[in-house]
Order: sequence, then structure tokens, then C-alpha cells
Amino acid sequence: MPDLDLNLESAIVIWSYDHCPETLKDYMKLAHLRNDDLDWVAVRPPVYENDYINWLEQPSFGCCKVEEHKLNEKGTTLVLGYHA
Repeated sequence: MPDLDLNLESAIVIWSYDHCPETLKDYMKLAHLRNDDLDWVAVRPPVYENDYINWLEQPSFGCCKVEEHKLNEKGTTLVLGYHA
């Protein structure tokens, strides 16, 4: 799986799955990440890699499940919030 770099330095970017950029949807397909029951997609830049961000956790970001996936070697993380 190739690295994905969105060039974000300090902004956590959030989309509903329906409005998520096609680049991320394509990445999720290639990485075999579930998109059924997926409500929210966030990209957390490496500056926050060691920070606890409570609203990116269950039940705030995903009422039933929250998954984290590294996007690149820099530490950028894809956060997925599911409702079931």
C-alpha cells in the first residue's frame, strides 16, 4: 500500500463519508477498509500523533466504533467513525 500524503501540518480535517474526497475513498478501497456504516472520516496530522483528542474517540466521533489507520511514514492518521 503506497503512502498517502495530504500535506496537512496542523489541521484536523473532517468530512462526512458522502463528502469525503475521492482520493481518500480510493485509498480506503485499496486498503480494504469498511465503508458500510461509516459516518465520519478525519485526517489527523502528525503534530497530534501523541495527543489524546477526546472528540475523535467513541462515542463522539463514532457512536459504535472508531478506527485509526496510518496513512504515511510521517504519522498522518486516518480516523474512521462508524455508527454500527
